[in-house]
Amino acid sequence: MTAFWRAWSVWAVSVAATATTLAYNVVNPLPAKRASIAGSGLTGAVGIVFIGAFATVGALLAWKRPNNPIGWLLSAIGLTFAVAGFGVFLAHFPRTLTLTAWLGFLYLLGFGFCVFVILLFPTGQLPSRRWRPVAWVAGAGVAGWVLGCAFAPTIFTMSPTIRNPVGATGPAGHIFKLMAFGGAGLIAATGLAAVASLAFRYRRAGTAERAQLKWLVCAAAVIVVAELAAAPITGWTGASTAPGMTRTRRSLRSPPGSRTRSTWIPSAPT
Repeated sequence: MTAFWRAWSVWAVSVAATATTLAYNVVNPLPAKRASIAGSGLTGAVGIVFIGAFATVGALLAWKRPNNPIGWLLSAIGLTFAVAGFGVFLAHFPRTLTLTAWLGFLYLLGFGFCVFVILLFPTGQLPSRRWRPVAWVAGAGVAGWVLGCAFAPTIFTMSPTIRNPVGATGPAGHIFKLMAFGGAGLIAATGLAAVASLAFRYRRAGTAERAQLKWLVCAAAVIVVAELAAAPITGWTGASTAPGMTRTRRSLRSPPGSRTRSTWIPSAPT
């Protein structure tokens, strides 16, 4: 398969997942007790633009410059957030509500890929060999987060936590949980290191590379501003204070006289 087909196949999956979620939610809105899962109109619009931009730019770069990992990383970010946002579609069906919650860990995975974009931008290579440990630690953090969240005994990206249907039990479950928390910490730490690498790269860059770095900083600023603008709207519509999580009431198939309880479900990416 050529780079063209690989790049645009990933783009097609990302767009299809996002379009399916959007169209189904417009035609069949979530019930009132679960409407907050989809967030507000603003958060949805920001999420669609976010996914579309990463998927499209990533596909173009991966097609034109397949040897540069930046394009593939951007495509992976778009796909990751598209699949995570697909949880809004799954939230329409009672039997897949747990899967909606389980997919919540993909949001931080997408930000983990962003660490590599910052480290490698724009040449596709690290600023110097000294930054290799940062890349290795970032990879370990991503792996720890994914494996830990996938097989922890509970889906702890929710509050209160719920049982993970594919989670390990006993000592193994505790190990996976520690892996997830450790991975999240490593992603955050290497993210800060990646931002610092931009200053190191800028000092040694030529005119063209400096211009590209400025564009990266501008794009990051736009994303931050969009997130800050959407945050108050998310709060007004009943979303949680945790990124990507929304509070809702679960009373599906509850027996008569039983109490409903609050739970946290991942919302659409913003």
